[in-house]
Parts: sequence; structure tokens; C-alpha cells
Amino acid sequence: LELYERAAITIEKTLGPMHPGVADALINLGDLHLERDDLERAEHYFTRALQITEAARGHDHLDNAWSLGGLGEIAEARGRGDEAMRRFARAEALYAANEHPREAAWARFCRARVLDLARSTRAEAHALAKQAAAELTALGAAEDRADIDEWLAERGTRATSLPSRE
Repeated sequence: LELYERAAITIEKTLGPMHPGVADALINLGDLHLERDDLERAEHYFTRALQITEAARGHDHLDNAWSLGGLGEIAEARGRGDEAMRRFARAEALYAANEHPREAAWARFCRARVLDLARSTRAEAHALAKQAAAELTALGAAEDRADIDEWLAERGTRATSLPSRE
């Protein structure tokens, strides 16, 4: 944490407060605070990073997706499903438009998690998660696929098994 904070301060002093390099450092801080369940601080860093990247690179730039994903996770953790869905959907679109299929698939799974919270959309959520799992398998992202399989298993659902090689 201390190293990330020092890096952010140094980058900001060197490049200026609205430089995209500052946003990168803030995203790292946001990720760290999210992992520590400090949602307040994580939200602060992701929000500031998003403001910087949107101002520097425009609303539809890929760099916005990283902050949007973090803000989506925070909204999900706080039970703000509509906000989480908007953030994850926008991140997914940016990833897909910029040829980041692994990240797009993960954002799709994040949307599935939010849908699962509403009982009326659980079937849709599980279908979306299975789609993301299949995409991650095709991309060779076994660790991410395992996370989705575990999530589905906890809900009594299985992802489509892989075809045999016979």
C-alpha cells in the first residue's frame, strides 16, 4: 500500500494531476483497497481514475473499463444492482470493442452475478455465466473458468462440460 501511494504521488508530481499515468496508479490503489474490503477508499480511487481517463482520453476509451469494473464490484457489494449492471455492461462493451475477450468474458460473468441476486433472473444469470465460462475456456483462462465453475456449483448449476477428444 505504501509503495502504491508513493508511486501515485510521484507520478502526479511528475506528470500532473490529470495525466493518464496517474489514473493507472489510482486503479492499482483501488484494486488493493477492494481486495481489503475497504469499499470507501476503493471507490474514491476508482472514481478519480475514471474522471482522469474520461477527461484525457474520452468517454469510450478502453482505459475507462478498468475503473468501471472496480466501481461495478463496489456497487455489487453494496447491493446497488442497477448501478453494478450499468458499470459492468459498459466495461464489457469497452473490452469487447478493443479486443480484450478475456476481460469481456469476466465482465459478463460479473453481470451474471448481479442478475443472480434477483430470483426472477437466475436462469438468465446462469446462462450468462455459462457463456462466459465457455469463452474463458476457449481463451485458455483456466483459473477464471474455475472461479465461474465454483460459483455455478454453489448455486446447483453446472457449466457445460468440455467436449471429449475421442
